[in-house]
Amino acid sequence: MFRTVSIAGFVALAVAMVVHAVSCKAAKGARRASTCGAGPLIAALGKLAGFVVLASFAVLVLTGFWPRVVLKEAICGYGLMLHATAAPVFIAALAALAVLGADSNRLNKSYLPWLNKLLGRKGGDGEALERFELSRKVCFWLILMLALPLAMSIVLSMLPLFGTHMQEVMAEVHRYSALAISLVLIFGMYLYVRARA
Repeated sequence: MFRTVSIAGFVALAVAMVVHAVSCKAAKGARRASTCGAGPLIAALGKLAGFVVLASFAVLVLTGFWPRVVLKEAICGYGLMLHATAAPVFIAALAALAVLGADSNRLNKSYLPWLNKLLGRKGGDGEALERFELSRKVCFWLILMLALPLAMSIVLSMLPLFGTHMQEVMAEVHRYSALAISLVLIFGMYLYVRARA
């Protein structure tokens, strides 16, 4: 079942990205992302954390999905050791990215003009939105929210708190949250690249 859902998810994501790329025309003069007044050190650390997240994510996707989806077997051997080594690096870098990127990815009332009109409130601060800015910020927060069940499901399954059935449930939660975070992260990176193009 997981194999089918994974393949369907990745195919649907690829189709959605192609449709989005075809339907969106390149914006002229799109505003570049700001660091919200952060110093160059904070910006550099944020970029480093983002690179580490992506590098460890690539290792985790290859070692986690390849055996399960392509080879139809459980993750084991050196692949499992590599997966278990890259996982804490991914979570630590994601935590650093959350701290360093939370301010620049905050959501404010300027993102929902239709809601402001409905409630009779004034709009945001009048700044023009960067291309795909709201979508990228939503992806950022979704990734952070999905990281919690991803990490906690596998950590809790290693503790002698649950029986065999609950450990199997935790493994399924880990698999499906890994699939969800993978799809959101890939789509977020797609939006990031499209906004810079």
